[in-house]
Amino acid sequence: MVTSATRRFALGFWLCCLLLPATLVREPSVAASAPQALAVSHRAFLPIVSGPSSAPPPTSFELIDAAVTAGTISSETGLLYKVYNTFADPRLPPRYHGDDSKLPDSHALDYALQRWDSLSSPTREALRPFLTPPVYSGSWYALRYGSSASGSAPANAFALDTYPICGTANRDLWTSDNGRVAYVKIWWPKADLAAADIARAFLTEMDGKIWPTLTSLMGTPLSDGACPCGGDDERLDIYLAPVDRSYEEPLSPPGCKHTPGFIVLNPASAPVSLAHEFMHVLQDTYATANSCVYAGDYAWLCEATAVWAENRVYPAANREHGLATYFLDNPRLKLDEKNDAHEYGAYLLPWYVSSTQGNPVIRTMWDNTTSNGGLDAVDKAIQGGFSEVWPRFIAYNWNRTPYDYYKQWDGMPYSAKEETVEVSLGGAGLKEFTAGPPRLVALSASYYHFKFTDPKVRSVAFYNGWSFKVVKKALGQDQGQDYGQIYAAQAADPEQVKGASVTAYIKIDGNWRKEDWTKKGEADFCLDKKDERLQELVIIYGNSAHKPAGNVLSPPGERPVLMASNIGCWQWEGSVSTILVEGGPSCPEVWHLNVPDMLWQRLNVGTTYVVYQLKRGTMTWSVEGDCGSTYGGGSFSLVPVEGNAILMSGNLVFQGALLNGLTGAATSSHLIDYTFYDKPITTVLTPGWAWLTKDTAKLNAQGNLVGSWEYPLEDSPTWTWNLRPKAED
Repeated sequence: MVTSATRRFALGFWLCCLLLPATLVREPSVAASAPQALAVSHRAFLPIVSGPSSAPPPTSFELIDAAVTAGTISSETGLLYKVYNTFADPRLPPRYHGDDSKLPDSHALDYALQRWDSLSSPTREALRPFLTPPVYSGSWYALRYGSSASGSAPANAFALDTYPICGTANRDLWTSDNGRVAYVKIWWPKADLAAADIARAFLTEMDGKIWPTLTSLMGTPLSDGACPCGGDDERLDIYLAPVDRSYEEPLSPPGCKHTPGFIVLNPASAPVSLAHEFMHVLQDTYATANSCVYAGDYAWLCEATAVWAENRVYPAANREHGLATYFLDNPRLKLDEKNDAHEYGAYLLPWYVSSTQGNPVIRTMWDNTTSNGGLDAVDKAIQGGFSEVWPRFIAYNWNRTPYDYYKQWDGMPYSAKEETVEVSLGGAGLKEFTAGPPRLVALSASYYHFKFTDPKVRSVAFYNGWSFKVVKKALGQDQGQDYGQIYAAQAADPEQVKGASVTAYIKIDGNWRKEDWTKKGEADFCLDKKDERLQELVIIYGNSAHKPAGNVLSPPGERPVLMASNIGCWQWEGSVSTILVEGGPSCPEVWHLNVPDMLWQRLNVGTTYVVYQLKRGTMTWSVEGDCGSTYGGGSFSLVPVEGNAILMSGNLVFQGALLNGLTGAATSSHLIDYTFYDKPITTVLTPGWAWLTKDTAKLNAQGNLVGSWEYPLEDSPTWTWNLRPKAED
């Protein structure tokens, strides 16, 4: 016989179910045994004290996922094991006990709800007690701790219903108290004598801090009065129970959005855990457009903003600092990566944005989820969108002196993981260093930190293969010359570099500066000059384009590259001398030209190759011969240049004629007087003859030009050079 009470209950259950249909995924089935009774126990969670970033030990979920991937267990068994882990269930094999000490909570039950109708009947029956709030008969707590009134639903009854029928809360085992400001009810086991004080301490936190801080921004929870498992009134229910990982769960079977929820909290938890779970309750009020609240590309946003809420309510607690390493240690993972770790560290984005744009932006993010996916919701909420904010955000994540903004704001000491490169030539004249990633997924980053400790490094160039197309080309090909192969940055197809950003932190003479290199194809540094003498260089790459889905950015040409060489780039000083012998062997005419004080200075900006102008030089000359009938000598300044004077170094030519060399040519139209066959004559220095010339003169291992060379023709001169690079004092 159907009574009016039964009808009222069924109507309430049906109304609660209407709040949201679940999104379900089919997976293989697995059988499970019944829960076992245990003594009541609580785990104490010590404050997190973290040292420098290092690879953390795997979490339990990571161990379980690895076993699923390896085929050791099925996906369905993996799901069940995650639930066992959450509830400290002894049926979890010991090999899957990982390090969960830093993790705020668990969402294993969310995964179960999303897959519910694809699960086997034995797995559903094994999960059903965990889906039931602990104060009800048939719950995991009632079964474990031996309530005489407890019992499970009949096998396969309501097979597609998420919960067994909850009935009335078991007041024989549980008692409760209500908030004075916060519209909440907190429950604790009567058998736990210390729990009453703990519960009322949590109520004090809810009344004084958590409820007013978060509801003033995000609104209030939905009422659970129409839900059969919603306690005995419309208040939000918070249960203190001995779980390994606290959790919040939507109440509406099989609802997973725009629904009330409940919280199960380990009594040893800090108040920040309650703030975290309460933020999840507020998130569940949203009718997200594309999926359940805790699914798809909303899941990362749930955890990121829940951890943000911890810091918002308890800014001095700093539990979130330890979570930041999950994000900072893996900068090449996408922002919305969900692996039971990274999403917690992703709080850095809402924290950065709210710190620079104000707290209301968090509410706007969630308001936007009702008509957008998670990433689009954030993109539309933040001023400038990802295209402007992402490059700045990842630059802040570097978080090292003097750009340690996070440490300055909140004492957060951790930094993004970087590739550290010591720029040392190792005795070579030229060396090439990989300077950028081969690829970046959407909304990720990569960091390269170059340290210049080798005093032999004089010339450095960075070729931006991230937002430009870097190619290999012949130096001088535009003028029909080929001095050798160099790298060059060319404009890329805009679609190939969409979302690409390049930011540089540059340290020179102990001082840092920041530059945006996104629109800069090449950056050159002449370490011979004081104002270009690099000590450190940090290059930060980003991909801010989150569309299309699955977007991956790769260099359109060569990968970003940094070149370093020992060839001077500011000034060259030293001497050049020439001997020219003309005439017959019996009475030759011998010319001696010597420039002992030569100084060349860089003319162009850049270090791939450098052109120099003559700044100083005194020509001393003499001629004698023809059996004493030709003679003379003198000196004059080569500056200002009368004729031409060209010197060029191929500092970063990596192949070809100018590799590790100098080339130059110089003539002078200055008139000199000397005696020629006993007659005075005025002319230029040996008409048409160059006082400095060579296709390429190779430098020695120290980067100096020392040696002699004779032009391979009859009656040709012999040159002797002694040129050394000079650095600015």
